[in-house]
Amino acid sequence: MFNLKISMTFLIILTGLTLIGCSEQESEATLRVPASGNENIDEMVVQDDQGNVVGDLDEGSNNAKDFVIKAKQWEFKPSVITVNEGDMVRLLITSEDVTHGFRLPEFGVSEILKPGQTVNIEFIADKKGTFSFFCTVSCGAGHFDMKGTLIVI
Repeated sequence: MFNLKISMTFLIILTGLTLIGCSEQESEATLRVPASGNENIDEMVVQDDQGNVVGDLDEGSNNAKDFVIKAKQWEFKPSVITVNEGDMVRLLITSEDVTHGFRLPEFGVSEILKPGQTVNIEFIADKKGTFSFFCTVSCGAGHFDMKGTLIVI
């Protein structure tokens, strides 16, 4: 069973690297697994250096704009996300240190981010504009500076 997991993981990584080489994306990409340590192959994603998911192994995600976001004192990274009006947006957010919150009120999003756990947030970007997201859990001296921007064009 253990050898099968290793073989499957190697095959998936090799497939991911092949996809990266064949991709028309100009930015470099890396294969990542959520910080939870879960070895579920359906959750592996290929992302660029800005945190944008440029491919994954879940066929259903092709209809979504995926972003991997890291939350830590006192920032969201990336802090600016741009999508098109009408896009299905999926945010995969992981707190790297302490409990944080994530709120994007214009789209009805409010989540608690526990350390080391990845939260999957989905919504339709159904209105154009510039919208702020921010931490809702007091996380220290820089808490009020922990914010970001969603741009819907």
